[in-house]
This record gives sequence, C-alpha cells and structure tokens, in this order.
Amino acid sequence: MISSTPSAYALERAAKAGIPSCVVARKEYPSNQAMTVALVDKLKEARIDLVVLAGFMVILTGEMVQAYPNAILNVHPALIPSFAGPGCYGLHVHEKALEYGVKLTGATVHFVSEECDGGPRFCPTTPRRCSSAGSWSSASGSSCPRRCPCSARIA
Repeated sequence: MISSTPSAYALERAAKAGIPSCVVARKEYPSNQAMTVALVDKLKEARIDLVVLAGFMVILTGEMVQAYPNAILNVHPALIPSFAGPGCYGLHVHEKALEYGVKLTGATVHFVSEECDGGPRFCPTTPRRCSSAGSWSSASGSSCPRRCPCSARIA
C-alpha cells in the first residue's frame, strides 16, 4: 500500500493487517512528473501488477499510464462524466454537486488514462440521493449512516 499522505489512516490499517506500506509524498518532489516517476519505481520494485487509486488526490503523469497500461483503476467520488476532470477531487466534487442541486450522486470506478478522469468506466455504483436534511440514502431508500457530503469520501 502506498500513500501520498504521511498521516493517512490507511497506513495504520495496513500496518495492523501486516500489509507492507510506504509514503511517496507529493511535497517531497519538485513536480507531479518527478513524483510519478518515483511512484512507478516503488511499484515496479514491489512487483505490482494492478494499481488501485482510492482517495489519491494527485494527478499522475503519462509515465504511470505507460508503465501500467489498462492496469490502473481510480475510485472517483462522483458519477462520471458529471463532476469530473481538473478541480473535481475530494470534497470539491461534493460541493459542486450540492451547488448544482443534484438529487442523485455516487462514485465511479474507471480505468486511468492520460486524460484526467477520461478512462473507460469500470463500475458505476448505485446512485445516492441527498435529502434536504443533508443525509444520504441509496436510490432504494436505505439510509447511509454518515452525513453528506462526506458519505462518499474514501479515507
């Protein structure tokens, strides 16, 4: 497990589960490209075949896609193509959805391409409805235990 955030709770979870982990922090590199190259090196060193980006908020450069063609999945916190591309990450996606007034939202898993959020969709999730009280429920009506907009956030 590799995190770009040294304080990510996922690192603690990995340690408790005996999963090897490390940090490749964006702020330690002069550019996204330099960070991407370092990340690819770590992945190759660990002999990784499939990369899953969940809560990863750095736009990776072409070196990543070239090293792992059709082997990178991203969990995007909105239904693509709505609220996708540059500026649509983390809580910004949910803020934009609420500002726009959407009634249904969800997450999309897609293959990563060199176009930001432009790869083929793998698995759209069941849309979620935001009530006027600010809590999420599934389209079938079952309640989500968290309050919006954080219910779709991946930590």
